[in-house]
Amino acid sequence: MRASILGGDFFPYMDNAFSNAPFWTGFYNHRAYFKCFERIIQRELRLVDLLSVTIGNYLNSDMEIARRNLALGIHHDAITGTSKRHVMDDYMLRSRSALHIVLKEQERLLSISNETFTTVFVNNSVKTKGMYLPRITFSFADGIKSYKIQIVNQKTFSTMELVKINVSSPFITVTQNDNLLTIQVVPLLKQSDLFELVYNDGSMETNFGLYFNRINDYGGAYTMVSAGLSFENITDKNRLSPIIIQGPVYSSITQQLSSQLAYSITIINSTDINAHSIQIDLFTNVTLSPGYTYFMNLNSNINSVDHFYTDVNGMYLIQRRYDKKMKLEANIYPMITETVVEDDKLRCTILGAQSTGVTAKLGLITLMVDREIYNDDGKGLDYYEASESHPSHLRYRIIFEPKNVRNE
Repeated sequence: MRASILGGDFFPYMDNAFSNAPFWTGFYNHRAYFKCFERIIQRELRLVDLLSVTIGNYLNSDMEIARRNLALGIHHDAITGTSKRHVMDDYMLRSRSALHIVLKEQERLLSISNETFTTVFVNNSVKTKGMYLPRITFSFADGIKSYKIQIVNQKTFSTMELVKINVSSPFITVTQNDNLLTIQVVPLLKQSDLFELVYNDGSMETNFGLYFNRINDYGGAYTMVSAGLSFENITDKNRLSPIIIQGPVYSSITQQLSSQLAYSITIINSTDINAHSIQIDLFTNVTLSPGYTYFMNLNSNINSVDHFYTDVNGMYLIQRRYDKKMKLEANIYPMITETVVEDDKLRCTILGAQSTGVTAKLGLITLMVDREIYNDDGKGLDYYEASESHPSHLRYRIIFEPKNVRNE
């Protein structure tokens, strides 16, 4: 007699099939701003560790406080966004403290003076309630003619990325080792006197469909309850026309769809394989739209049928299956860093800068974006205790790649 072997995991978790809110899939995306903020701190902390090793300088003792505060933020009732308001406020306070300590340590390790980029970034970012972390503007007033900028790649391999810097004048040049670089100067939206500088090189083309919608969600902080309702497309008759940017470095399209959602799609103009991706920036503010979960949908011609993949804590991929007999919330799985759909010819990967929930069928990938829920789902938080979702800047990267076809 052979014992059965359990494979996979227990997602999506269901505690009671007869309850009003049985599927624990709402917390995948609840309080998206906090999930994003934790990733930012982890990224900056890793940079501090790399700088410490590279420079050969021990870290200050207060870095232990930053690590402890970050660890608290990864607690299973913190990163999930399933704590009461005053508890989440304390988590955010500790997280901001951790970010402040980490950025100040970066400044020390790089021997940057108090008048430069990092210090101003620290002073501004830790005061931000939501997830918009402002950048300093490099001003060329008062006789200042140039700045020396140090860029650190904390990855273990060479990569091609857009480097964006706010400047006060469009009439500038950028050099590296006395060589003139190709740059692109673009006016910043809603800022008549500021410009954004980006540099890179090359060209790339791709096609895909991207749209946004929302659904009435009667769940709570832990659960999602769609009640079998249909999606409502995000639209606003007063929405602004899209802003299209084309240049030697990158091309992008930006549009404010509604008061709750704006997006930007960016493509790096390069033939380098490291630049073969599409960058998606979402700006959400759902605080005045309670009772909804918002989604981003990517539609492709990939014949994935009912199968797709998500990562398990960023370590490996596991296959998921969309069950058309079950409700939407029963088909959503946790996406910690990525999701994949593929057929025998093409693969599409979506990488996320923050964790969320995802489902997919017939080449259509549907990601949870943000939600504002007041209800008590009977899992431990009363009505209105876990409702707030601050404005967020959520980032994704889409990669299309052909699969090798073996000739028989």
